[in-house]
Amino acid sequence: MFHRSSILMQILFILCTLLLLVSCRPYEIRKSGGAESLELSRPSQFQMDVYSRPSRRGTVQRIRSKRKRSVSTPCWNLQSKHVGSIDLNDPLTKITFYRSPECQGAPVRVLQGTSTKQLNIKARSVKVVRIRPIYFSTPEDSS
Repeated sequence: MFHRSSILMQILFILCTLLLLVSCRPYEIRKSGGAESLELSRPSQFQMDVYSRPSRRGTVQRIRSKRKRSVSTPCWNLQSKHVGSIDLNDPLTKITFYRSPECQGAPVRVLQGTSTKQLNIKARSVKVVRIRPIYFSTPEDSS
């Protein structure tokens, strides 16, 4: 009886996980020209909050991208040299912090694939690069 109940629990866990994945739907399936592709749905405007203290405390600087679907690599000078934590709306970004203004010199910290992060670093500027989505196609599409 114990063995049967553990198998049922595993099946229940797998079904709940699949239901959760289907209900969240972070991916969109697009069909164009006979090829299906899987793309992560992303916000149209980049937003980042830089906090001077950890755990989203202290003074906050709100950084917003003006252009929709921007591919450029904008640089922002920070108001406070203390960076305690950041909060992003797009986890598919590469964020580079620099000790000098105008994003020059060697980077202090480089982050990829995060939405909220505790940092505790000193930086004067930040550069953001949006990572392009990856498209998948089935083997039948290549022929």
